[in-house]
Amino acid sequence: MAHAQSFTITITCSRGGTPRYRTYWTNNPNDPNIIQNPRPTLRQTITVVYEVDEQGQVSKIADNSAGVQTLPSGGLILSNSAVPRSAIPPIQGPPPGGRFNGVIYSSGNLAVRSVSDVNNASEASNIRAVASYQQLSIAARNHILIQSNLRYQSPIPDPLPADPGQWPRNLLGLYAGQDVRLDPQGYLSITSNSNRNLLVDGVVMAQNGEVRGHNSAFDACANAADLRDGGSFRVFGGVIQNRLGAINCGTVGGVFRGYRSNHTYDRRLLDPAYRPPSFPEVSNATLNTTVNTVLQGNAGSAGSQGFWRLIGQ
Repeated sequence: MAHAQSFTITITCSRGGTPRYRTYWTNNPNDPNIIQNPRPTLRQTITVVYEVDEQGQVSKIADNSAGVQTLPSGGLILSNSAVPRSAIPPIQGPPPGGRFNGVIYSSGNLAVRSVSDVNNASEASNIRAVASYQQLSIAARNHILIQSNLRYQSPIPDPLPADPGQWPRNLLGLYAGQDVRLDPQGYLSITSNSNRNLLVDGVVMAQNGEVRGHNSAFDACANAADLRDGGSFRVFGGVIQNRLGAINCGTVGGVFRGYRSNHTYDRRLLDPAYRPPSFPEVSNATLNTTVNTVLQGNAGSAGSQGFWRLIGQ
């Protein structure tokens, strides 16, 4: 049985400016869907949970503006925690009852993880981030941080059935204008636990940067001893990067530090019908234009086209 595709969106404001938050679906600040946090503090977080059904219809199922928060059992958490309070960060997208176009975009950095996928072995293995019917692109102007396993609810069989009508529909694309960084939390942490693997189903793209470890120990491996043996970074889909990024520091002190690469190509991607929504084509010579107008949208079109946009730095 398919679970509904949920998106738990959180924004934390940590410094200066006006003590106010709002999340809204359109460019109109007077829109009735605005949610405001009534209890301003030095550090505030607003969390809103949306579900998208198999027909693409959007509904809001929870928010913490009234101090109540209920998370779904599966789905994705997307967060931006480096936002000054003066920015009053909005979340834009199709209004509840409207149709989701398959794209979530952040103008800054975006951390992505599965709901409850950081606590123990059972959750790390069994929680599914992408519903069986969902085709999804997550894009950020700067970096994307992968903080947990990101798995399809319907695994992709190998080999694929000859009939495309029997292929699973779920599909994920992660696009970063700069780096895609491996930053697993909790049970999967690269600095405290060993040989637990990091698993991603989908296409991972770092347009102007690299796919690399996020911890500073990966920088020239000066502090490689801070890293554990992370097992494998396994991608079932595809990896595209401008430069080859560091995901390990080799063997230091008799211990392998970081991740081994273990990627498998998703052969569904050979079929034009199986591409993450609005995802840049490798053959497209005007990639920047495509990303700016299709994935990101612009001030004039973001609201009307129904892009979810998290405004960051």
